[in-house]
Amino acid sequence: MAREILDHLGTAREPVREDILHERMAISVDPERFLGVLEQLLSEGRVGMHVDHDPPVNRPRPERPFDFRYWHLTAR
Repeated sequence: MAREILDHLGTAREPVREDILHERMAISVDPERFLGVLEQLLSEGRVGMHVDHDPPVNRPRPERPFDFRYWHLTAR
């Protein structure tokens, strides 16, 4: 799954919100496991993440366990 996440982020060429990333990848994997893989990639320095602490009010809140976290590839 890590390879698929990295490929998708590379294709997107911009930060992608985690719930949208999960949805676009069309994978039937538990969201908690998906987030665990993202966290592992983050700890390895392969992806970066930022949190939108002031999201627009007109955007629906992501369903749990997702949040307004955006993931992107890091320059290596």
